[in-house]
Amino acid sequence: KEDFFKVVNVLFETAPPLANRLYSSRPFHSYEQLITAAEDLTKSLSPGEKIEVINAHPRIGAPPKTLSTFSYKEQGYEKEKAKEEELKKVLAELKDWNDKYEQKFGFKLLSMLQEDPKQKC
Repeated sequence: KEDFFKVVNVLFETAPPLANRLYSSRPFHSYEQLITAAEDLTKSLSPGEKIEVINAHPRIGAPPKTLSTFSYKEQGYEKEKAKEEELKKVLAELKDWNDKYEQKFGFKLLSMLQEDPKQKC
């Protein structure tokens, strides 16, 4: 079970409610089948479980040391070309906006960055 969770977590950040349901739904014969199952299973989660799944993802602009390899790349740190001071300013601004969003809605803001610089957020 632990090996399955490690593999699935490489594809997308998972929380126990989704990871456990995916594990119970095995086997998956393709990546597409896994993604479809995840989408379908997510629909059956309670509101609290959905928030837990959302909150399993790192915050946009999270410190690089706290990210998985996939999230590090997805958030664009590999290609980051900004000067260090500019990056610190952007990360501080993202933290402020993340805090405001979480206070208002009660869960993390998710966005597919696809290696775009955080400055575009």
